[in-house]
Amino acid sequence: MLQWRMANQSFKRLAEFQTSDRLLEPQANLQINARNDALILSNVTFEPTPGVRVLSDLSCTIEPGQHVALVGPSGCGKSTVMHLLLREIEKNNGSVSWASNPLDQTDFLALTREVGYVQQKPLILNDSLRNNLLLGLRRPSEKTIDDNNSQVDISRFERCSTLDDLNHELIKVVGDVGLTQDLIKRALDNPMPKTLGKDNWFQQCSSLIKNIRHNAELSKLYTPLTPKTIFPGFTLMENIAFSMISLPANQSQDIDELFDWAAKHYNQMDWYGELVQLGHKRFKRDKNLENMLEHNMPNLHKILTGLPQDTDGVIELNTLNVINSLNKRQARILAKIALKSPLESYRSILDEDKWKQLEALILLARQQVMEVRNNKLIPFDAKPEKSVLTLRELFLNGVVDGSVRGAFATIDRQILSELAEADLEKDLIIMGLESSAGEAGKALSGGQAMKLALARVLLKKPNMLMLDEVTAALDEKSQALIVDLIEKQYQGKTVISISHRLSTIKNYSNIFVFEQGSIVQSGTYGELSGRDGLFRELLQQQGGDITPLKTESLPEKSTEQNKAVDFIQAMNNNPIFAPLAPEHKELLQRVAVFQTCEKDDVLFERGDDGSELFILLEGAVDFLAPTDSDDRQTIDTFTAGASFGELALFGNMPRTLTAQASSDCRLAVMNREAIFELMQSCPEMAQQFLRQITLQLAQVRDELYVKKRKPLEPGVSS
Repeated sequence: MLQWRMANQSFKRLAEFQTSDRLLEPQANLQINARNDALILSNVTFEPTPGVRVLSDLSCTIEPGQHVALVGPSGCGKSTVMHLLLREIEKNNGSVSWASNPLDQTDFLALTREVGYVQQKPLILNDSLRNNLLLGLRRPSEKTIDDNNSQVDISRFERCSTLDDLNHELIKVVGDVGLTQDLIKRALDNPMPKTLGKDNWFQQCSSLIKNIRHNAELSKLYTPLTPKTIFPGFTLMENIAFSMISLPANQSQDIDELFDWAAKHYNQMDWYGELVQLGHKRFKRDKNLENMLEHNMPNLHKILTGLPQDTDGVIELNTLNVINSLNKRQARILAKIALKSPLESYRSILDEDKWKQLEALILLARQQVMEVRNNKLIPFDAKPEKSVLTLRELFLNGVVDGSVRGAFATIDRQILSELAEADLEKDLIIMGLESSAGEAGKALSGGQAMKLALARVLLKKPNMLMLDEVTAALDEKSQALIVDLIEKQYQGKTVISISHRLSTIKNYSNIFVFEQGSIVQSGTYGELSGRDGLFRELLQQQGGDITPLKTESLPEKSTEQNKAVDFIQAMNNNPIFAPLAPEHKELLQRVAVFQTCEKDDVLFERGDDGSELFILLEGAVDFLAPTDSDDRQTIDTFTAGASFGELALFGNMPRTLTAQASSDCRLAVMNREAIFELMQSCPEMAQQFLRQITLQLAQVRDELYVKKRKPLEPGVSS
């Protein structure tokens, strides 16, 4: 039923799109100049559905060159204003204009060129970082350059006529937003891009590679590569194929094809039976794999669960006779499961003796594959552009010893030093840009994704910036860098920014404070912070993303701070967890890790990754925010029965407050991965859980803001 509803909504949206105006077609409408034109909103009302008013008689003027901030509680209309200015939605009443030109009559293509927009959850394509950066410039223009068989608009770059010039612009912009070190690390963590292999880049590094490999101090930090090197981080197939195998010129080096060849010649492979046995071990020990096969290949799942087993629940398949007694398809599937699994995954299902046998099997398989195929050993770095080794491993001709603390950092510093001396360091940045962002940017952290989106917009060199919470996912250092960048690069250009971190807008020309779709205050940071009103209340609650969960059943801070509450009772007293079914609470209890901490212990710092949800079973925790004097002040105190961390966990964002125990505490801690796995396996719990969090957020917002509404200031729009 749910899938039917989703499909039905998709068809409705498709029909709406087909009947809507074609905004991307050439238009003869009014042109705009975002650098010189004022934005004027007059008595604007927006109702997405009748009776639901998001904006109410909104009026304001944004002068050219101003840096303007829109602040206020969640759901008060800030993002709606931005969507309105971008022509993503249409107002119901009132007027929006650029100078004297109505917004709905301006040329949409001109709007996209003049305005750069960074949304709170940036759009990241499953493509290279380079293509994500250039996405906004792949458009027709009077001045373009060919990149990756596509035209790139370079009309706003002062000195850019070659691909090297374009690379220079890319290097500059990623440096401006603080992505340089991330890109260098990605370059070293990944195999060398094939595009650079054509230019013999690796051969240009021969002298510095010699220096690195002959460095006596570095040699203690890695294991040299030999024909007997085993890679726990590689799949079993990658370990067998490795970069030692030189395939004939008319054969593909694709691992799937190599597997198909090995499966057809299994009667020549002494190790094929062991592979089938390993595949069945993985099937029996990995519940996710078993569930996937049961869902996607039920017949195969039935066959595998029906195979004869030994006392350990694993079939014995050590001889070719037993393999031949199986259906060939069964054996191939089991072998493929084994080959596609990371070698490290066998650690948990094999004892020490079996692990050593597996390493011996890999070496035997390497040798037999080469003998049967008549291949020869070649140097690991002979064809770096085709190697599965990372660039770091190619430089070292070895694998870094991760058990040595600081080994990676020490080696990387030496590699960068050698590259900088040879004036090749910038090439690493370009290599890092060739790495993949992953599906929906999953290969990037939240901060990296936001920096990439901001760099993409800055590369367009728009005359106006619209920023929706661009610093929310950034740490303190990155936040300061971005704030300084915008102030300097966009001095004299219009910036409209939505921000909950009020410290980032201290120098803005004007601040509009929103509440329930209206502007209730306006002025500079200094003016608003000196007045009573919503802005001052927001300043006193800088930790708004941690929700104080207070109910009648929770103990008062002053008299019952140290009252112990067991896990189930804590959930029963908690507005988020209380409505969950008893069996769902038991599931959460199973994945919870129970921890203790002493008074003054720090649970997490502001800016830390928000990957854990806490339930306080005993004691009290203070939440601290930085002050203008670089000190800390207590924003709130939670006591036994409270929970915290849900917004950072589900929003995939860093912490915005520091949590410190104000007494000895006992906590139940649940990490994001465990909670998400439970939610995937139990949709009913997920639906109820998320519904309660949404309701709690709405309740807290009403308590904080709706009940504290002040009369409008003179001259401020309602």
